[in-house]
Amino acid sequence: MKNYIRTYFMFAALLVPVFTACDDSSEISPLEKELSLPVLSAYETVSSGPKELIQTAEANVNVAIGDYSFNLAGVSADSGEDISAVSDLFGIDTETGVISISSTNGKSASELAFGRYSFSVGVSHIGGVEVFENIAAIDIVDLPFTIAYNTNQFELAFGQLGEFATVAVSSDNENLEVLSYELTAAPEGIEINGTTGALSKTSKNVPAGVHQLSLKVQTNEGVKNFTDLVELTVGDRPQLYYTNNGVQFTNVAISSWSGFSTAIGGKTEDLGTGLSYSLKDTDIQGLSIDANSGEITLAEDSNLNEGNYTVNITVVDEAGFEVNYNELFTISVANSWEQIAMDDIDVSAYADKEARPVNDQYAYFETSKLNASAVEFISYKHAPDGGTGFVAYGWSFNLGKNLEIDAPLLREVDMDGTYRKMKVSFGETSVGKIQSDNVLRRFYFGYTKTELIDNSNFVDAEWNLLIDENSDKWAVNNYKTDFKQIETEFVIDDPAQDKLYLQWRVTSTTPATGFTRACFNAVKIEVVKKTAPVFEE
Repeated sequence: MKNYIRTYFMFAALLVPVFTACDDSSEISPLEKELSLPVLSAYETVSSGPKELIQTAEANVNVAIGDYSFNLAGVSADSGEDISAVSDLFGIDTETGVISISSTNGKSASELAFGRYSFSVGVSHIGGVEVFENIAAIDIVDLPFTIAYNTNQFELAFGQLGEFATVAVSSDNENLEVLSYELTAAPEGIEINGTTGALSKTSKNVPAGVHQLSLKVQTNEGVKNFTDLVELTVGDRPQLYYTNNGVQFTNVAISSWSGFSTAIGGKTEDLGTGLSYSLKDTDIQGLSIDANSGEITLAEDSNLNEGNYTVNITVVDEAGFEVNYNELFTISVANSWEQIAMDDIDVSAYADKEARPVNDQYAYFETSKLNASAVEFISYKHAPDGGTGFVAYGWSFNLGKNLEIDAPLLREVDMDGTYRKMKVSFGETSVGKIQSDNVLRRFYFGYTKTELIDNSNFVDAEWNLLIDENSDKWAVNNYKTDFKQIETEFVIDDPAQDKLYLQWRVTSTTPATGFTRACFNAVKIEVVKKTAPVFEE
């Protein structure tokens, strides 16, 4: 906008004002500021019942020069109540000055406390902002009507369905019209007719116990809330439970591979006829339920993750009404490692010998500590240069000078049908030195024993590689006291086998430069077993 500067010229003793334009719009003259001061008339107080939207008329403002806009400068409840939590219910139209109370952000204006709410309004104009304190007010008043049911306390049996209560409205206002009814607090399965206000039980899943029902009634005059208007008591549902061999239980403890079957017990006849059963919110691999009998079965070898699982079911009668039963029992899945005995190595041939001569023609044999949990038996004989020989399976072997190495060390494990996982830990040391640049070490398991005299007898397809030659589990330099503990675990994918074999295999890319005795000792073998289920009351 442009401002104007008033200039006076003298003609025949008269002062004639002449206006000339000035482009400096940033300067506001004192006269313009005075003329632009707004005058805001007080709003007419609005009185209303609780509604989702209550608003005033437009603002009456007198501003002589320039544009203006409105803002809400403050809201207070005359009761002194803190209304900061519902401040976003109050608003103003910046162009018309209409003040409103309206539902927003999930908050209902109809639930504001009765009383007067006062508003201060700011008017922004060319000269600044003028605030008019408590220039408007809205009174929220209680609506003069009541509702009542034929009684305010009801008792319903578990299986009772249908309408159980009708409502009556009382009011001195002949113009009052009820538009709708709505339940604001009620358990699932209790419903209200939005037109008549009648209450009904529509589900057998209403929880047993005492429930308080609250309503909201919409009228042409506004909304009225009725809290804890009706007390409803619902009877217990028929008891159901599960049994194993006729004994009731609440938890079954199993391993990841255990299976079981259970039968349903309780007063199923009180649920109706033509019953069908299904699992509810129960995502357990291998778990199933017989739709006709309710029997629950967990398939063998389902390989469940460790943890606790809750079993819930739904029962449906021939009319299609459902009843949910939650936490009928739990399944606790846990596994543990168990060290197995190592007592089947025949050491009688070496009982009186600690060592044998070492040269190109003879191997080195040694017996070490033997017990049922950790065997360190050592025996191996290699084929010398140009000769023939045999392999005696054990835990250590000798590598003669100038020999190419092809050394399998085999351990046989008896299986009993329950083993599902195995963990093998062993130490790696040597007397002499295995050169890391010409010796390859691997570790396998398999189910077929081959007379591993030399590499030509080794069939790779018959073995499962657990640790390859490039693994960082192997010691870089395992000379003498440089001891490294190595551990690996694996799933036994064919637990029905009678035997399982562990194979340590050492091969060389070039002949050894000196005598070496390599040892894989302090071997410990642990297994996780499939266990029988344990049912707990």
